[in-house]
Amino acid sequence: VWKKNPKGYSVVTGYNLNGQSWNSHTWLIDNKKKIIIDPLSKAKIYYGVIMNENETKRWYDEQFPRRKAVKKSK
Repeated sequence: VWKKNPKGYSVVTGYNLNGQSWNSHTWLIDNKKKIIIDPLSKAKIYYGVIMNENETKRWYDEQFPRRKAVKKSK
């Protein structure tokens, strides 16, 4: 979602509270609606830092590395 519309969403990294356990987590904020987008969790409490554009790009590249083409040998 962020990759297709980086101005529309912010990536946040931090923790969410599931039950009685704080878990390291990353989620999105819809910049227009000001709501959390997190389809992977039903947490009620979040605590984190909004990454700037450079931090988000670096995080994205680490999480979703591009596959390099491999030449087949003859």
